[in-house]
Amino acid sequence: MSSDEFNISPKNREEFLSQFEDTSTEITVMIRCVWDKGNGPFPKVGDESLAHADFILPWLASEQYPFGRGGQIWWFCKRRILGYPYPPCLKRKICYKLRVRQCKTREYMFYLEDVIEKDVDVEKDDSIYETVKQRMLGRYTGEPVEFLFYNIENVDMSKVKNIPGMGMASESAYFSAIKEEGSDKPVIADGGVLIPVDDKDFAKNKGIRLKAGKIYRVRARQIDQEDLKVYAIEELLEKDVDDKELEELGRKALEPVQYIVDGIGEFTISREAQALLARGIVLHDNADGRNEISVIMECDHDNPARADKSARMLHKIFDDIDTNERKIFSAIADDIADEDGNIEIWEDERSSISKEDFIKRLSICVINIDDSDAELIVDLDEMFTDHVYSAYMDNDGNVSAGDMMG
Repeated sequence: MSSDEFNISPKNREEFLSQFEDTSTEITVMIRCVWDKGNGPFPKVGDESLAHADFILPWLASEQYPFGRGGQIWWFCKRRILGYPYPPCLKRKICYKLRVRQCKTREYMFYLEDVIEKDVDVEKDDSIYETVKQRMLGRYTGEPVEFLFYNIENVDMSKVKNIPGMGMASESAYFSAIKEEGSDKPVIADGGVLIPVDDKDFAKNKGIRLKAGKIYRVRARQIDQEDLKVYAIEELLEKDVDDKELEELGRKALEPVQYIVDGIGEFTISREAQALLARGIVLHDNADGRNEISVIMECDHDNPARADKSARMLHKIFDDIDTNERKIFSAIADDIADEDGNIEIWEDERSSISKEDFIKRLSICVINIDDSDAELIVDLDEMFTDHVYSAYMDNDGNVSAGDMMG
């Protein structure tokens, strides 16, 4: 699809409709937002008006679109003396099956020809159901394996409701130690078991109730990233398993441990929600004196008592900290400077300073590391009240500016 401008102020009906394909198709959507009475006038085209509704496709949720893909439905309607709403009066959070014509330049823009069905039960739509199931479970491609795990959070699948527009839902059981099939010894492991639930293929999972501090035996498939101890359940095989060694190791794994990064500092590894993180303060001498930098590192997936992968990234930052600071601060300055290379700040009734003067006042206050990528939060020295600026550095030392935050 091209990015050509979409015209919502056409001279006539024909000009507007020329933006859409000649052939129609059927789609199922959930209405997210629609104009109601009193919201203001729609664009007028001759003796008609253009109405539209925003929709969302929750069953196409992804990491990039966590709430699903969205778009717009447009249609012509007669002007009304009493105002809105305009027929067909689509309602929020209701799913509809529609006959539409797709926009030639926008993938998720449509012209409405007819409402085929209201209040569509997407759980009965096999194509949508298979799409949701594939998106939820498609990455769990390993062969089913059996293992014991020490559960660290209560899970009650009977209380999990299907996500509207999805027909499915899921919850995860998290563990701190496991004993794999064929092994005599348990190992510390930071991971979880995804438990899907619905009224079809996974209806049996509604009866699953897991207690923190208990051991369970499951058959499950591992995700397609082998270093992650993340699984999708196939079957709960046994509850309240008696394994003293696994229980002791699971409890021990929940205790904070000290972790030292040579030449940089000491960190404390502890569990926060469902993640194991290493936290610490690194002291850094800069032109303005000693600066405290808060560092948060993700722990290793294969050895959650350490954070060696993140520590390697931390060394890349601090082993040449002066050069890296310069790169980071320059990227931020370039991102917000005007064409003349000056930066308008919010102090002294909005004054301008040079990029060089701006860079001199910056300092790193937080570093978040996820294996081989780092997010750096930069203190702006109150030039923008209490705001900070984010920047990013990858494993190759490439730096990019993020956004102002506050």
